[in-house]
Amino acid sequence: MLQQVMEEPKRQITYDPNEKLTIDVDLSLCADDELPRMIHIVNRLAKSDAGRETLEIANKAGVKFGFLDAKTNCFGCFFGGVNYIGLGPMASDDKLVSTLCHESRHAGQSVRMADLPDRDKLNVASIVRYSRAKEADAQAYAVKACKELEDQGDKGPLATFAKFYPPIYKSYEQAIAKEGVLNDAVVADVFKGWYDQTRTKQNYEEGYIIEPMHDAIKWRFTRMYAFAENVDSKTVVEKVGWTKNGNYLSAENPDFLDEERFASVGERTKSDARAFFEIRQRCAGIEPDKSVDALPTYKDAFERRLPEMGQPRGNVGETMSMGNTMERWKSILAQRKLAGTLKQAFAPHKKAEYPDEKPAVDVDLRYCAKKDRPRMIALINRLARSKTGLETLRIAADNGYHFNFIKGNKTRAFGFADPEHKRIALNPKFTDAKLVGTMCHECRHAGQFVRASNLEENRWDVKTNLIYMRAMEADAQAYAATACEEMFRLGDEAPKQEFYKYYPPIAAGFTKALIKNNAQLGDQLLTDTFKSWYDQQGTKSVYEANYLLEPMQQDLRDIANGKNLDAQMTFDMSISAQKTIAEIAWTQHGNYFKDDPEILNGGKYLDVCDHTMTQMKKYFEIRKEMTGKDDSKALDGIPTRADTIPPRTKGMKRPAVKNGDAKRRQILKNKETTQAQSLASKMVRAQIALNQTGR
Repeated sequence: MLQQVMEEPKRQITYDPNEKLTIDVDLSLCADDELPRMIHIVNRLAKSDAGRETLEIANKAGVKFGFLDAKTNCFGCFFGGVNYIGLGPMASDDKLVSTLCHESRHAGQSVRMADLPDRDKLNVASIVRYSRAKEADAQAYAVKACKELEDQGDKGPLATFAKFYPPIYKSYEQAIAKEGVLNDAVVADVFKGWYDQTRTKQNYEEGYIIEPMHDAIKWRFTRMYAFAENVDSKTVVEKVGWTKNGNYLSAENPDFLDEERFASVGERTKSDARAFFEIRQRCAGIEPDKSVDALPTYKDAFERRLPEMGQPRGNVGETMSMGNTMERWKSILAQRKLAGTLKQAFAPHKKAEYPDEKPAVDVDLRYCAKKDRPRMIALINRLARSKTGLETLRIAADNGYHFNFIKGNKTRAFGFADPEHKRIALNPKFTDAKLVGTMCHECRHAGQFVRASNLEENRWDVKTNLIYMRAMEADAQAYAATACEEMFRLGDEAPKQEFYKYYPPIAAGFTKALIKNNAQLGDQLLTDTFKSWYDQQGTKSVYEANYLLEPMQQDLRDIANGKNLDAQMTFDMSISAQKTIAEIAWTQHGNYFKDDPEILNGGKYLDVCDHTMTQMKKYFEIRKEMTGKDDSKALDGIPTRADTIPPRTKGMKRPAVKNGDAKRRQILKNKETTQAQSLASKMVRAQIALNQTGR
């Protein structure tokens, strides 16, 4: 069918070069001469409710759209690892309208199914349920969009769909005749109709099951699918059938994907899979996947294409080939980046003009230079349009914080909040769109400082430092993301775009949370966004360097020089995860955190990179040598993760001591002082324990 399409004479279509997008999507993978066609296809699909829904969800997930290489052998593809959608340029526009809906639906599936094991972890029965259901759902939604377009007079997409997918279209015709209107029952029947395509099913079995098995043997089972984890029918149905108006499969038996019509595989697929597991057990000692045994079978739809299991693959190509698509897209993106850089470099600088207005919140601007006040007021008023932003501004203002800009050009920070001097400062080098989110972030910090029961960081144990400081950042970013979303919904899109540019992991988590929560703002969205902060491995490493390693290095220098005795680190104070959340996640309407605070005591919430752990161990060793005090137990229970960025600090070393005799006497004095403090601490803790037991 595809070969026939490629060989058909093409009808020349002229596209309006001035046509504008009617929906916000990223077309940066399109070459300039491809943009008019892609805009026309996108706008056409967006006229249907189902099509617009899939495009909006794909855009929120950060998907980029473009055309595949002309030599590709498919109509379209969603590249989940990089969030790209490509359309086959050889197909007609009528065909690509439904394909665009199909692939955009896949993008939404990737977000909704992100908490499920990846396909390469699943057992064979689960791969069958999972992969087929995703394809059936994408086609069902494509039919829904095509039907809505037909009702508007655009008949081409549905007629073309009927030509390419007769079994699915037959199910649609029967369902629409029975129901009379396009409803969930019709979409559900179209979903089921996908499973009547025997040849298509076996093609997918080759691509998703048999080809990976051949590759596993080729790579001596070092690169392979695990064929281990199970995902049941009910879970798959809940994930794939989701729509913004409810699940269109909700009336079905949740276990229906295990019925013969939906679960059967080709006879050759089953025999090849069994042969693979025998080879794997013999060569690698791995137990076979028993889920294969229960799968029903159907007669093979075509002759063997791949060799017998265990035989060399030879010149047999992959089921799906993308040609030079990725190389082509990389080139397009590189050209766009270069063009943007040159345009920015040679464009005349235009100073922004700000209106003469009063701040929406009565903040202290006494220390903000008069020439900078119009800009600061504009930022305040822009943030105050969002409910969340207004809340943070009022809390900062009510607690006496003043606002100004950072002077000089040396700092790379976006801004900061200073609890000692009650100051919120922004970096004027960055755009207003970026600084609006930063202002919300720093104002949230101001509120955190007010609510904090103790900010004596030099007394915190290591676990408290990790839990509390990270929670402060996660909370501030959750609030900033929410404020940017509220402004986005009011038509001010730039702050959200800047936030997404600078914080991709949080942006991805925020987008998933929006979809999960049906785009509803509130406590659950804040909770999910808070948790996504911890996916930033590099950011965590930076904070570990700033909040732990650098203070530890300074602590060793102070001990050696006999300075700042009151500020030296004691590790004698602990703040629980529950208390941390109670103080950090406070809002004027109550605490927003909907998960168990205990999650902060482990996993990604507590882990440190290998470099951080190594240097902290060295710190405690050197400190013990210098003071006689051993607090290395402070590292107990803290998990580690692999390093993802180069170390930001030098290795921990014992500081050099000048004027040896005097310094040695001072170090001995420090030892006596810390030993006395250790004894005093034990006595105090004993008194507390006695008081708690009533003795």
